[in-house]
Amino acid sequence: MRNPTRRNRNIGTEKQGHGQNNELTIPYPVAVSKSFFERLEKYEKVFRIVNGNRFEFVIEETRSTSEHACTVDDICEIIRHIPPPDYDDLNLIILRQPKRKEETLSPVWGRLIYSYEFEGNYRAAIILEAVNYERKFKWSKSLEPEQQKELERLKSDGHKILDDKRYFIAEYKLDNVRNTQLYRTLPHEFGHYVHYL
Repeated sequence: MRNPTRRNRNIGTEKQGHGQNNELTIPYPVAVSKSFFERLEKYEKVFRIVNGNRFEFVIEETRSTSEHACTVDDICEIIRHIPPPDYDDLNLIILRQPKRKEETLSPVWGRLIYSYEFEGNYRAAIILEAVNYERKFKWSKSLEPEQQKELERLKSDGHKILDDKRYFIAEYKLDNVRNTQLYRTLPHEFGHYVHYL
């Protein structure tokens, strides 16, 4: 005879469907049309003239464990060495604080956005991400040739890569991240814009 007080053994299990719609993804609110990297919170703006062009720097406030590796002066010094025709109307540089889930799912040193919506205007922008210095970055040991080259480039930037059983592990250090973002990522993103033009 059936006992109505007996609990169904499948409740809360995968067999019943628990956890099947539980993907780890970056949230994308329906009411907001901006991409996750366009949603800035507390920020300040700084303007500088470099090679006769007016650059706008947007600096987002960081968490207590994170910091921007590059300063506005550092970036301006690099831009001074880039010929002005190479960046045309690219004059928006954003120092952004990624959310924790973005650091896990979409970690980058920086990115170029060809059409970035900022304060109602659309224009090209370079984004340099703040880094959480309490975290370590891990690379799988099964690397493709291009990933092996990138690992060597990171070593040349000063990152100390430790060989663990399953991963290559390195700690984020301010000077090393600055070398990577300032001398490789920033010129690389300007190079993408040159190709776009």
